[in-house]
Amino acid sequence: MLLCTKPKLKLNRRKMETINKIAVDSDDSLINFMKRFNEFHNKKYGTTLTLGAYTTYDLSLLWEMAKEKIRQDRLEFYNSSFYCEIERMEGAYEAVEYLSKERGFELSIVTARKIEFKGYLESTLLALFEEYHFKHTYHIGSLDETKPKIEKGDVCTIHGIPLLVDDYERHLIRAAKNGIHGILFRRPWNKHVTDLPKTVYCARGWEEVIDIIEEKYERIFNQISV
Repeated sequence: MLLCTKPKLKLNRRKMETINKIAVDSDDSLINFMKRFNEFHNKKYGTTLTLGAYTTYDLSLLWEMAKEKIRQDRLEFYNSSFYCEIERMEGAYEAVEYLSKERGFELSIVTARKIEFKGYLESTLLALFEEYHFKHTYHIGSLDETKPKIEKGDVCTIHGIPLLVDDYERHLIRAAKNGIHGILFRRPWNKHVTDLPKTVYCARGWEEVIDIIEEKYERIFNQISV
């Protein structure tokens, strides 16, 4: 599995005195999922889509394809060389290492990947993040539609996590209703989004994520209105 080089972020900041929790989405926040999935799609169907064309999170609209077919393609993708060569998002490795080791944050994954694909995600995280700095991995979806659905914001509320980092604005907007702060990881499919709750901040990369965490620390983790 190919790994991108560790970005060099210059982060010289004070230690946190207490342990706080952060929830992080996996795909397109930590893992550059859509880059490889798009390449897989282009190869299979002879298309030439670039990531810039992804102006919606709904692939069925963009690809004009039934959702069941996309689910089948996703499973095929997981077992392909395209997935085996998946990479980290730029800056993710050092940011995760910094937040968990140097700052003492408890980081957990909250993903919309179906629970049935748990093994794929765990092996990817182990390969890309080596020492695996994540306390828990929570899956909010299942292929079994009879199982009750849960929102990412509900997971954060249940486990006392005040901050969610995600690339899908819907998860962050809904989590904000539970009092959960959010950081929207800017990607092509959410660049048009501007109407966000005041507790949801935007970041163009992991260095900006860290800057927001430090700048808004009291507001997020101590719930102080500043």
